[in-house]
Amino acid sequence: MREVMRVIIVVMKSVAGTSVFALVIGACSGSAPRGQFDEKLKAVQESELREALQASNESNWLVAEDKLRKFLTQYPVSPFNSQARYELGLVVKSRGQMEQAAEIFKNLSESARSAAPLYAGLALERLAECYETLGDELGMASALNDAEQFSEFLPREVAEIEIPARKAALALRRHHVEEARREIRRVDLAFPSIFPGNDVRPEDQARILYSIGAFPVDELTAEHFFEALSENEELQKYLWRASQLQAAPWSQKAMEKLRTNYQTFFDFADNFTDKGAVGDRRMKMLGSILESIQTLTAYAGSDWAAARPPAARPPAATPATAATATGDATGSIETIEKIKDQCRAEIWGGQPITPVTPESRGRKFPQRNKKPAKTVPKETVDPNLLRGFTL
Repeated sequence: MREVMRVIIVVMKSVAGTSVFALVIGACSGSAPRGQFDEKLKAVQESELREALQASNESNWLVAEDKLRKFLTQYPVSPFNSQARYELGLVVKSRGQMEQAAEIFKNLSESARSAAPLYAGLALERLAECYETLGDELGMASALNDAEQFSEFLPREVAEIEIPARKAALALRRHHVEEARREIRRVDLAFPSIFPGNDVRPEDQARILYSIGAFPVDELTAEHFFEALSENEELQKYLWRASQLQAAPWSQKAMEKLRTNYQTFFDFADNFTDKGAVGDRRMKMLGSILESIQTLTAYAGSDWAAARPPAARPPAATPATAATATGDATGSIETIEKIKDQCRAEIWGGQPITPVTPESRGRKFPQRNKKPAKTVPKETVDPNLLRGFTL
């Protein structure tokens, strides 16, 4: 009979892209029946596993992997077996070995379904992350759907925020905008209750917000440019919120992601060449980027202005020469501002633009302020002058 967990510490720590759960005290993996596991041996195993987790927390991936593999080899039967396998998957994933990590998580999700449903569900969520990196959309969708079956065993952060967020990201990749919006609404509804205003876990919040907003734009095409930009606009508020939590490394990664996304959109539009009305299409792209940046700055409000550097900015600096690769907020905001200036200079020569309105958004191409055109009366022709002519 599976032994019921006695005490679970569910405090999550964000460690270089992974979520490391503290040790589960008591028998949670079900590898040893009640009364048949030596308490002294259990204490020794717990101590050794803590050493491995400490190495992982310090990003000593090779040391952590070595300790975890030795642990699993030395103690094939252990109340900490499922946790050790899960942590091994996290370490291997952190080292960038996605295929190997996916195999670890897949095997764990299959073997721990009844014995350790907590780790089965967590493994499926991490399996989806691996498939996402590997570009396997079908595998990612299947893993996320399976993970939702374990929602009752999972921490709320995972069940109600991380899984829906990843499903939204997948829907956006497939250009299923309405499905993505439904999942994002689930996240928005759950977030305030899971992370209230007085929550003391900024690292967790920043990590999750970053994972929601980190929309990939590295494979833009002319066909899907406007759609991708619209999807990025939907998600950029999460990156901004993550950046404002001042929680390393996720706040810095979020601000850098905002910068690189807009740099990618601008570079694509600025270098766009195609048959047909290239100039008009290119101007529409730049105009849409400008509107999207305005939406971001309007959402950020006074925080955007407060984060900008005090030095005066040239009116039309070239973004490619102004960017910082450090990911700090000031440099990233400055780059986005210069992209905005360059878009404005390309379209209107630096002239002021009209505010974003539903009408202009529908056009996907904002117009410059224009004076009303003068009405010129039509000239009249004396019909007598046309006699004798055949038109």
